[in-house]
Amino acid sequence: MPFINAKTNISLSRKQRENAKADLGQAISLIPGKSEQWLMVNFEGSCPLYFSGDTLEPCAMVEIQLLREQDPQALEQMTAKTTEIISRDFSIKPERIYISYTICTAWGYNGSNL
Repeated sequence: MPFINAKTNISLSRKQRENAKADLGQAISLIPGKSEQWLMVNFEGSCPLYFSGDTLEPCAMVEIQLLREQDPQALEQMTAKTTEIISRDFSIKPERIYISYTICTAWGYNGSNL
């Protein structure tokens, strides 16, 4: 039940969103038990994000929410791959991308909690 929410201060085209969605769909399998089948992704472009005091240079904040604790090595791999994807697909320098993880203890789906 992963959810990825990516915000950036640049405008995103449909093609950029589709490419990143497909790439993140493959990347999520780096985390044991996760797959694109259950992945939900959201992209928010043209956000008023400020990084190092300015909003002119492209930057991104990526939030990855996961059900229950995960293997730290898998999260390291996911961070590296997510940085690569956002940098490539959105033309954002890796040093201007933050990634955060939220581990949820319960996740509601289809009227009940998992």
